[in-house]
Amino acid sequence: MTIRMGMKKTIAQRNGQGHREDSPAVGVPMSPDGAGRRPAPDGTGRRRLGELLLAEGVVTPDQLNRALEIHRATGERLGQVLLDMGVVDQERLARHLGRQIGAEFVRLVGTNLREDVLTLLPQQLASRLQAIPIARARGLLTVAMVDPLDVVAIDDIRRTTGLSIKVALTTVQDFQYALGQYPTLDVAEELVRDLPQPQAVDEEMSLERLRRMAEDAPVIRLVNRLVEEAVRTRASDIHVERQERHVRLRYRVDGVLLTRGTLPAHAHAQVISRIKIMANMDIAERRLPQDGSFQTRVDGRAIDVRVSTIPSFYGEKAVLRLLDKSAPIYDLDKLGLSAQNYEVLRRIIQRPQGIFLLTGPTGSGKTT
Repeated sequence: MTIRMGMKKTIAQRNGQGHREDSPAVGVPMSPDGAGRRPAPDGTGRRRLGELLLAEGVVTPDQLNRALEIHRATGERLGQVLLDMGVVDQERLARHLGRQIGAEFVRLVGTNLREDVLTLLPQQLASRLQAIPIARARGLLTVAMVDPLDVVAIDDIRRTTGLSIKVALTTVQDFQYALGQYPTLDVAEELVRDLPQPQAVDEEMSLERLRRMAEDAPVIRLVNRLVEEAVRTRASDIHVERQERHVRLRYRVDGVLLTRGTLPAHAHAQVISRIKIMANMDIAERRLPQDGSFQTRVDGRAIDVRVSTIPSFYGEKAVLRLLDKSAPIYDLDKLGLSAQNYEVLRRIIQRPQGIFLLTGPTGSGKTT
């Protein structure tokens, strides 16, 4: 027995894995990116994320030990565990992670990105990979990523753009802000060009004229395409908002309203009327709020759409709530709860008595 233990220890030391599970926090192998990946070999000289945070006083030894215990027990990302514990915020964690892996950290909130650079990566792919092109110099494209160690995503970007990729690191909030800077939807632009341009759109527009406009093929294709794009980008809501000189389109993705583009002002009455017809609403009523609904299919999935319209300063505003009827019912461990919250919830629901209340604002996910 003694000989076997000695042999195991020697082999572990030779592989650079001679740390014990109960050794001090700094000596424990930990995920450098908080994503559950194996750390870099000791020979790289790269300091582990936990070591950096501890050395700079961001976390205490007790906090790091506790986070590592949760990380080992649940497989939850170390960085996410620290965020859930309230020990660090996303920006601070990202800055230290950037230093640990040698990637530049970039802030995108408040910046204006170049359209010709953004569109090198299609918006739908950028949304899926959580990656935003931010600069191009000859054949080198700098891409800000939420997970800069996702080599599969980097390969996808390289193949799509045909450029060499330099990776930078950013936060989820910064990424979502930058995603909202993509120009008007490509599909909307080509369809809007086909829309009839009425000489005047006013409050006295006849019911028959509104109906004819709403039943034109370009308007039908435009509204259908907006719903399709929203479903494919995992949006829960579509906002169609009349502004002084244009119509603003916004999607709500993961609770955040993102601007998806604009339509010309003359498209407003046609788009709103088409939505009302689909939702079996009164297209002549523009002074009072209305509610309606309709069903559609996107990529073979049944989608319920609940529609609300309300008067605003420049004209009616419409909000379309998208409900995917084919969405699966997830098990508790698939809901994205942190390790700590999962354990708390699991213990609560196993109690034989008491009442369990699930609360939240509209659209927060109470049903799903």
